[in-house]
Amino acid sequence: MADPILKKISDLTELNTVDMADFVPIVDVSETNSAIKTKRIKAENLKLFNANQLSDGIVTNSKLASGSVAGDKIANESVTTIKLAPGAVTEDKLSGQKRALIVKLFGSAEEISVVNFPSEFYWPEILNGWRIVAIRAMLTAPSTSGAVSVIVFKAPSGSVGTANIAQGATVSSSISASTVMTSDVAISLSVSAAGTGAKGLAVEITAQQV
Repeated sequence: MADPILKKISDLTELNTVDMADFVPIVDVSETNSAIKTKRIKAENLKLFNANQLSDGIVTNSKLASGSVAGDKIANESVTTIKLAPGAVTEDKLSGQKRALIVKLFGSAEEISVVNFPSEFYWPEILNGWRIVAIRAMLTAPSTSGAVSVIVFKAPSGSVGTANIAQGATVSSSISASTVMTSDVAISLSVSAAGTGAKGLAVEITAQQV
């Protein structure tokens, strides 16, 4: 039997690419028999044991398997706005957002009267399926005698809520509501009390994404 050819690892021919079936010499520190302490391992069986073995910037998006990063692996408050690409977060991904619609029923200098506004407008398509969560009424000039009341209806009959502006005030408190709206339904309004001398009535309707 011919004597083995002994070479230092540094003297071996360099391999520029590694196949998963290639072998790599390795020292088994758990092996007690020094005669077989040096072994070989397939490249596919080599493992990383800590994050320091990864250089910064070497793991790109294309190397991440679909679904590999779960929500519980992202630290709280770790994603800042600077990390979001322009347009990356679309409106349908934002839950609980709100929009306010202002409906002007009387001009700023126009005195208010008791009147109905049937099917004043159809609910906007972009807010289809949203819920009305609050209503509020506003004046440009207050009533000098008696309150101003305006009722918001989901046409043809369902009441959403009533906003009341007290005598001498120009804004009502915000009235809670809970009415889901669709774009094929109209909003009606009714001024049920006009007070005296009140002017410029507008109604604010707040909707929230469901």
